[in-house]
Amino acid sequence: MEKIIDNIIIDVTNENATTVKADIRVTEHPEANKFKKLYYVAFVVIFILGFFVGSGTNYSDGGQVMNRYSENNGEYFPAHEDKYTGWYFLRFTFEGEGWQHNYFYDMGYSNDKTYWGEQKESYPENVFIFIVLNILLAAAPFVFEFTRKKECQNTQLNIKDDKIYGSCGIAIIKKKIDIPFANINNITVSQTKADKLRSGKTLQIIHGDKKSVFHYIHNAEEVKNYINNCVDMFKSKKEESQQTTVIKSDSSADELKKYKELLDNGVITQEEFDAKKKQLLGI
Repeated sequence: MEKIIDNIIIDVTNENATTVKADIRVTEHPEANKFKKLYYVAFVVIFILGFFVGSGTNYSDGGQVMNRYSENNGEYFPAHEDKYTGWYFLRFTFEGEGWQHNYFYDMGYSNDKTYWGEQKESYPENVFIFIVLNILLAAAPFVFEFTRKKECQNTQLNIKDDKIYGSCGIAIIKKKIDIPFANINNITVSQTKADKLRSGKTLQIIHGDKKSVFHYIHNAEEVKNYINNCVDMFKSKKEESQQTTVIKSDSSADELKKYKELLDNGVITQEEFDAKKKQLLGI
């Protein structure tokens, strides 16, 4: 059963057509809780595994640098033991100590090594990155849910007179939309995998060389058909108006021609002709 999280119904109206409501709302995915549980189980496993991968101990018996490109080529380095802690590629601390082999140890006459030195390092900047990164990962589902609701609240779709207007956008970004009917080329409806996560369908309006996209519309097909009807009615009325203007223009020209003949025949005066001319031409 579908659970409504947030229900936002925006009126889409037109004086010459039946009122349509764009059903714009966020609904909870049927398996949302299951996805969240799996996400946090994976998060905990990856979190713990990171310490095993990023921490450890290295031991070396020492030897000679055999790299002709190194400035230390040919030099001997002592035996050493390095201990480090970290999380994956982020190193938090490093502790190293080493022993220089002496002659008697190398010859097998002694079990003693000459103590070489100790080195300790800490990397607070990596600790900071680790904390911030894991906070973001832990908060990801909540951020996704907040973004969904905010994007839905930013989505508004209205029709008035000869245009579509409204808004869309994510989080704090809200973009105003104003699309004249005359500029609309095409309207499409789609439902991708992203729409299934968001809920609802996507309505895309192509106008000129631009496109405006509205998400979360559950009755997108109905809204699409309604907008197409409004656009067709607008264009039809515009064509009728243009035809009426042409007919009226032709009629005025014929009538003006008759009055010119009357003027030429002396039936009316110049003043009467000028007055009638202004009346017919609307000047």
